[in-house]
Amino acid sequence: EARVRAARQQAQQQAAGTPAPVATADFEPQVEDRYQVAARKINKEFKQATNNLLNKFGVSADIVANHERLSSLSDADITSIKPMRGHGGINEKAGAVLDLTLRDGSHVIYKVVPNEQKSEVVAEAIDKIFKLNVNSASVSNNNISAKFLLQELNLRPDSKAGRVLIDGLARGGGHIQEFCQPNCKNMSHTPHNKADLYNNEGFRNDIHKMMMNDWLTGNWDRHYGNFMVNENGRAVQIDTGFGGDFAW
Repeated sequence: EARVRAARQQAQQQAAGTPAPVATADFEPQVEDRYQVAARKINKEFKQATNNLLNKFGVSADIVANHERLSSLSDADITSIKPMRGHGGINEKAGAVLDLTLRDGSHVIYKVVPNEQKSEVVAEAIDKIFKLNVNSASVSNNNISAKFLLQELNLRPDSKAGRVLIDGLARGGGHIQEFCQPNCKNMSHTPHNKADLYNNEGFRNDIHKMMMNDWLTGNWDRHYGNFMVNENGRAVQIDTGFGGDFAW
């Protein structure tokens, strides 16, 4: 009866031209519990394995501490959320790529795509262990609740975009990547002249390092939209989610 009344109220509000609020009361707690249990079990193993490798190869404690900071971010650390726009890709169109503003004013990307977090964590470990230093720091994170995301984005659980987020989290998705700095654009939108970039040895070395990382992870999805160019004309690796066939 409660659901029938809620549906009737929503229909009346729509007929009157009033936007219907997110029906948080309809959000089933068991969905939230299911995603948290499954995701944390899956990602805890990857995180532990990554930390063991980083420690074994003497990666800087500052890098490890930054990973811990990013992986521990939760609802309370976020002041606003908005969908990413203008970069292209099927995940952005589906609403699975989010721009999070943190309390310190910084921004991070939160991507909710099942299993991509595994490849991202592996790519980050390879980047730091081999001192390639082209990857924008990436970690898995399942501390951000689905209910919080839906409320902040004003999405109903039964909406298309709402289901994308709920199902993605339920299947273990969720990783955070630091914003590329300074003033990055993808290769298709960079103001830099492409011929000048390819004539720059530093830029070419960055591309070679990305190719090495892709070869080691098995990532086959490197293209102009999946790496950035900063204002200094250096390439920065992002979106390494298709390594190891994890995402398929």
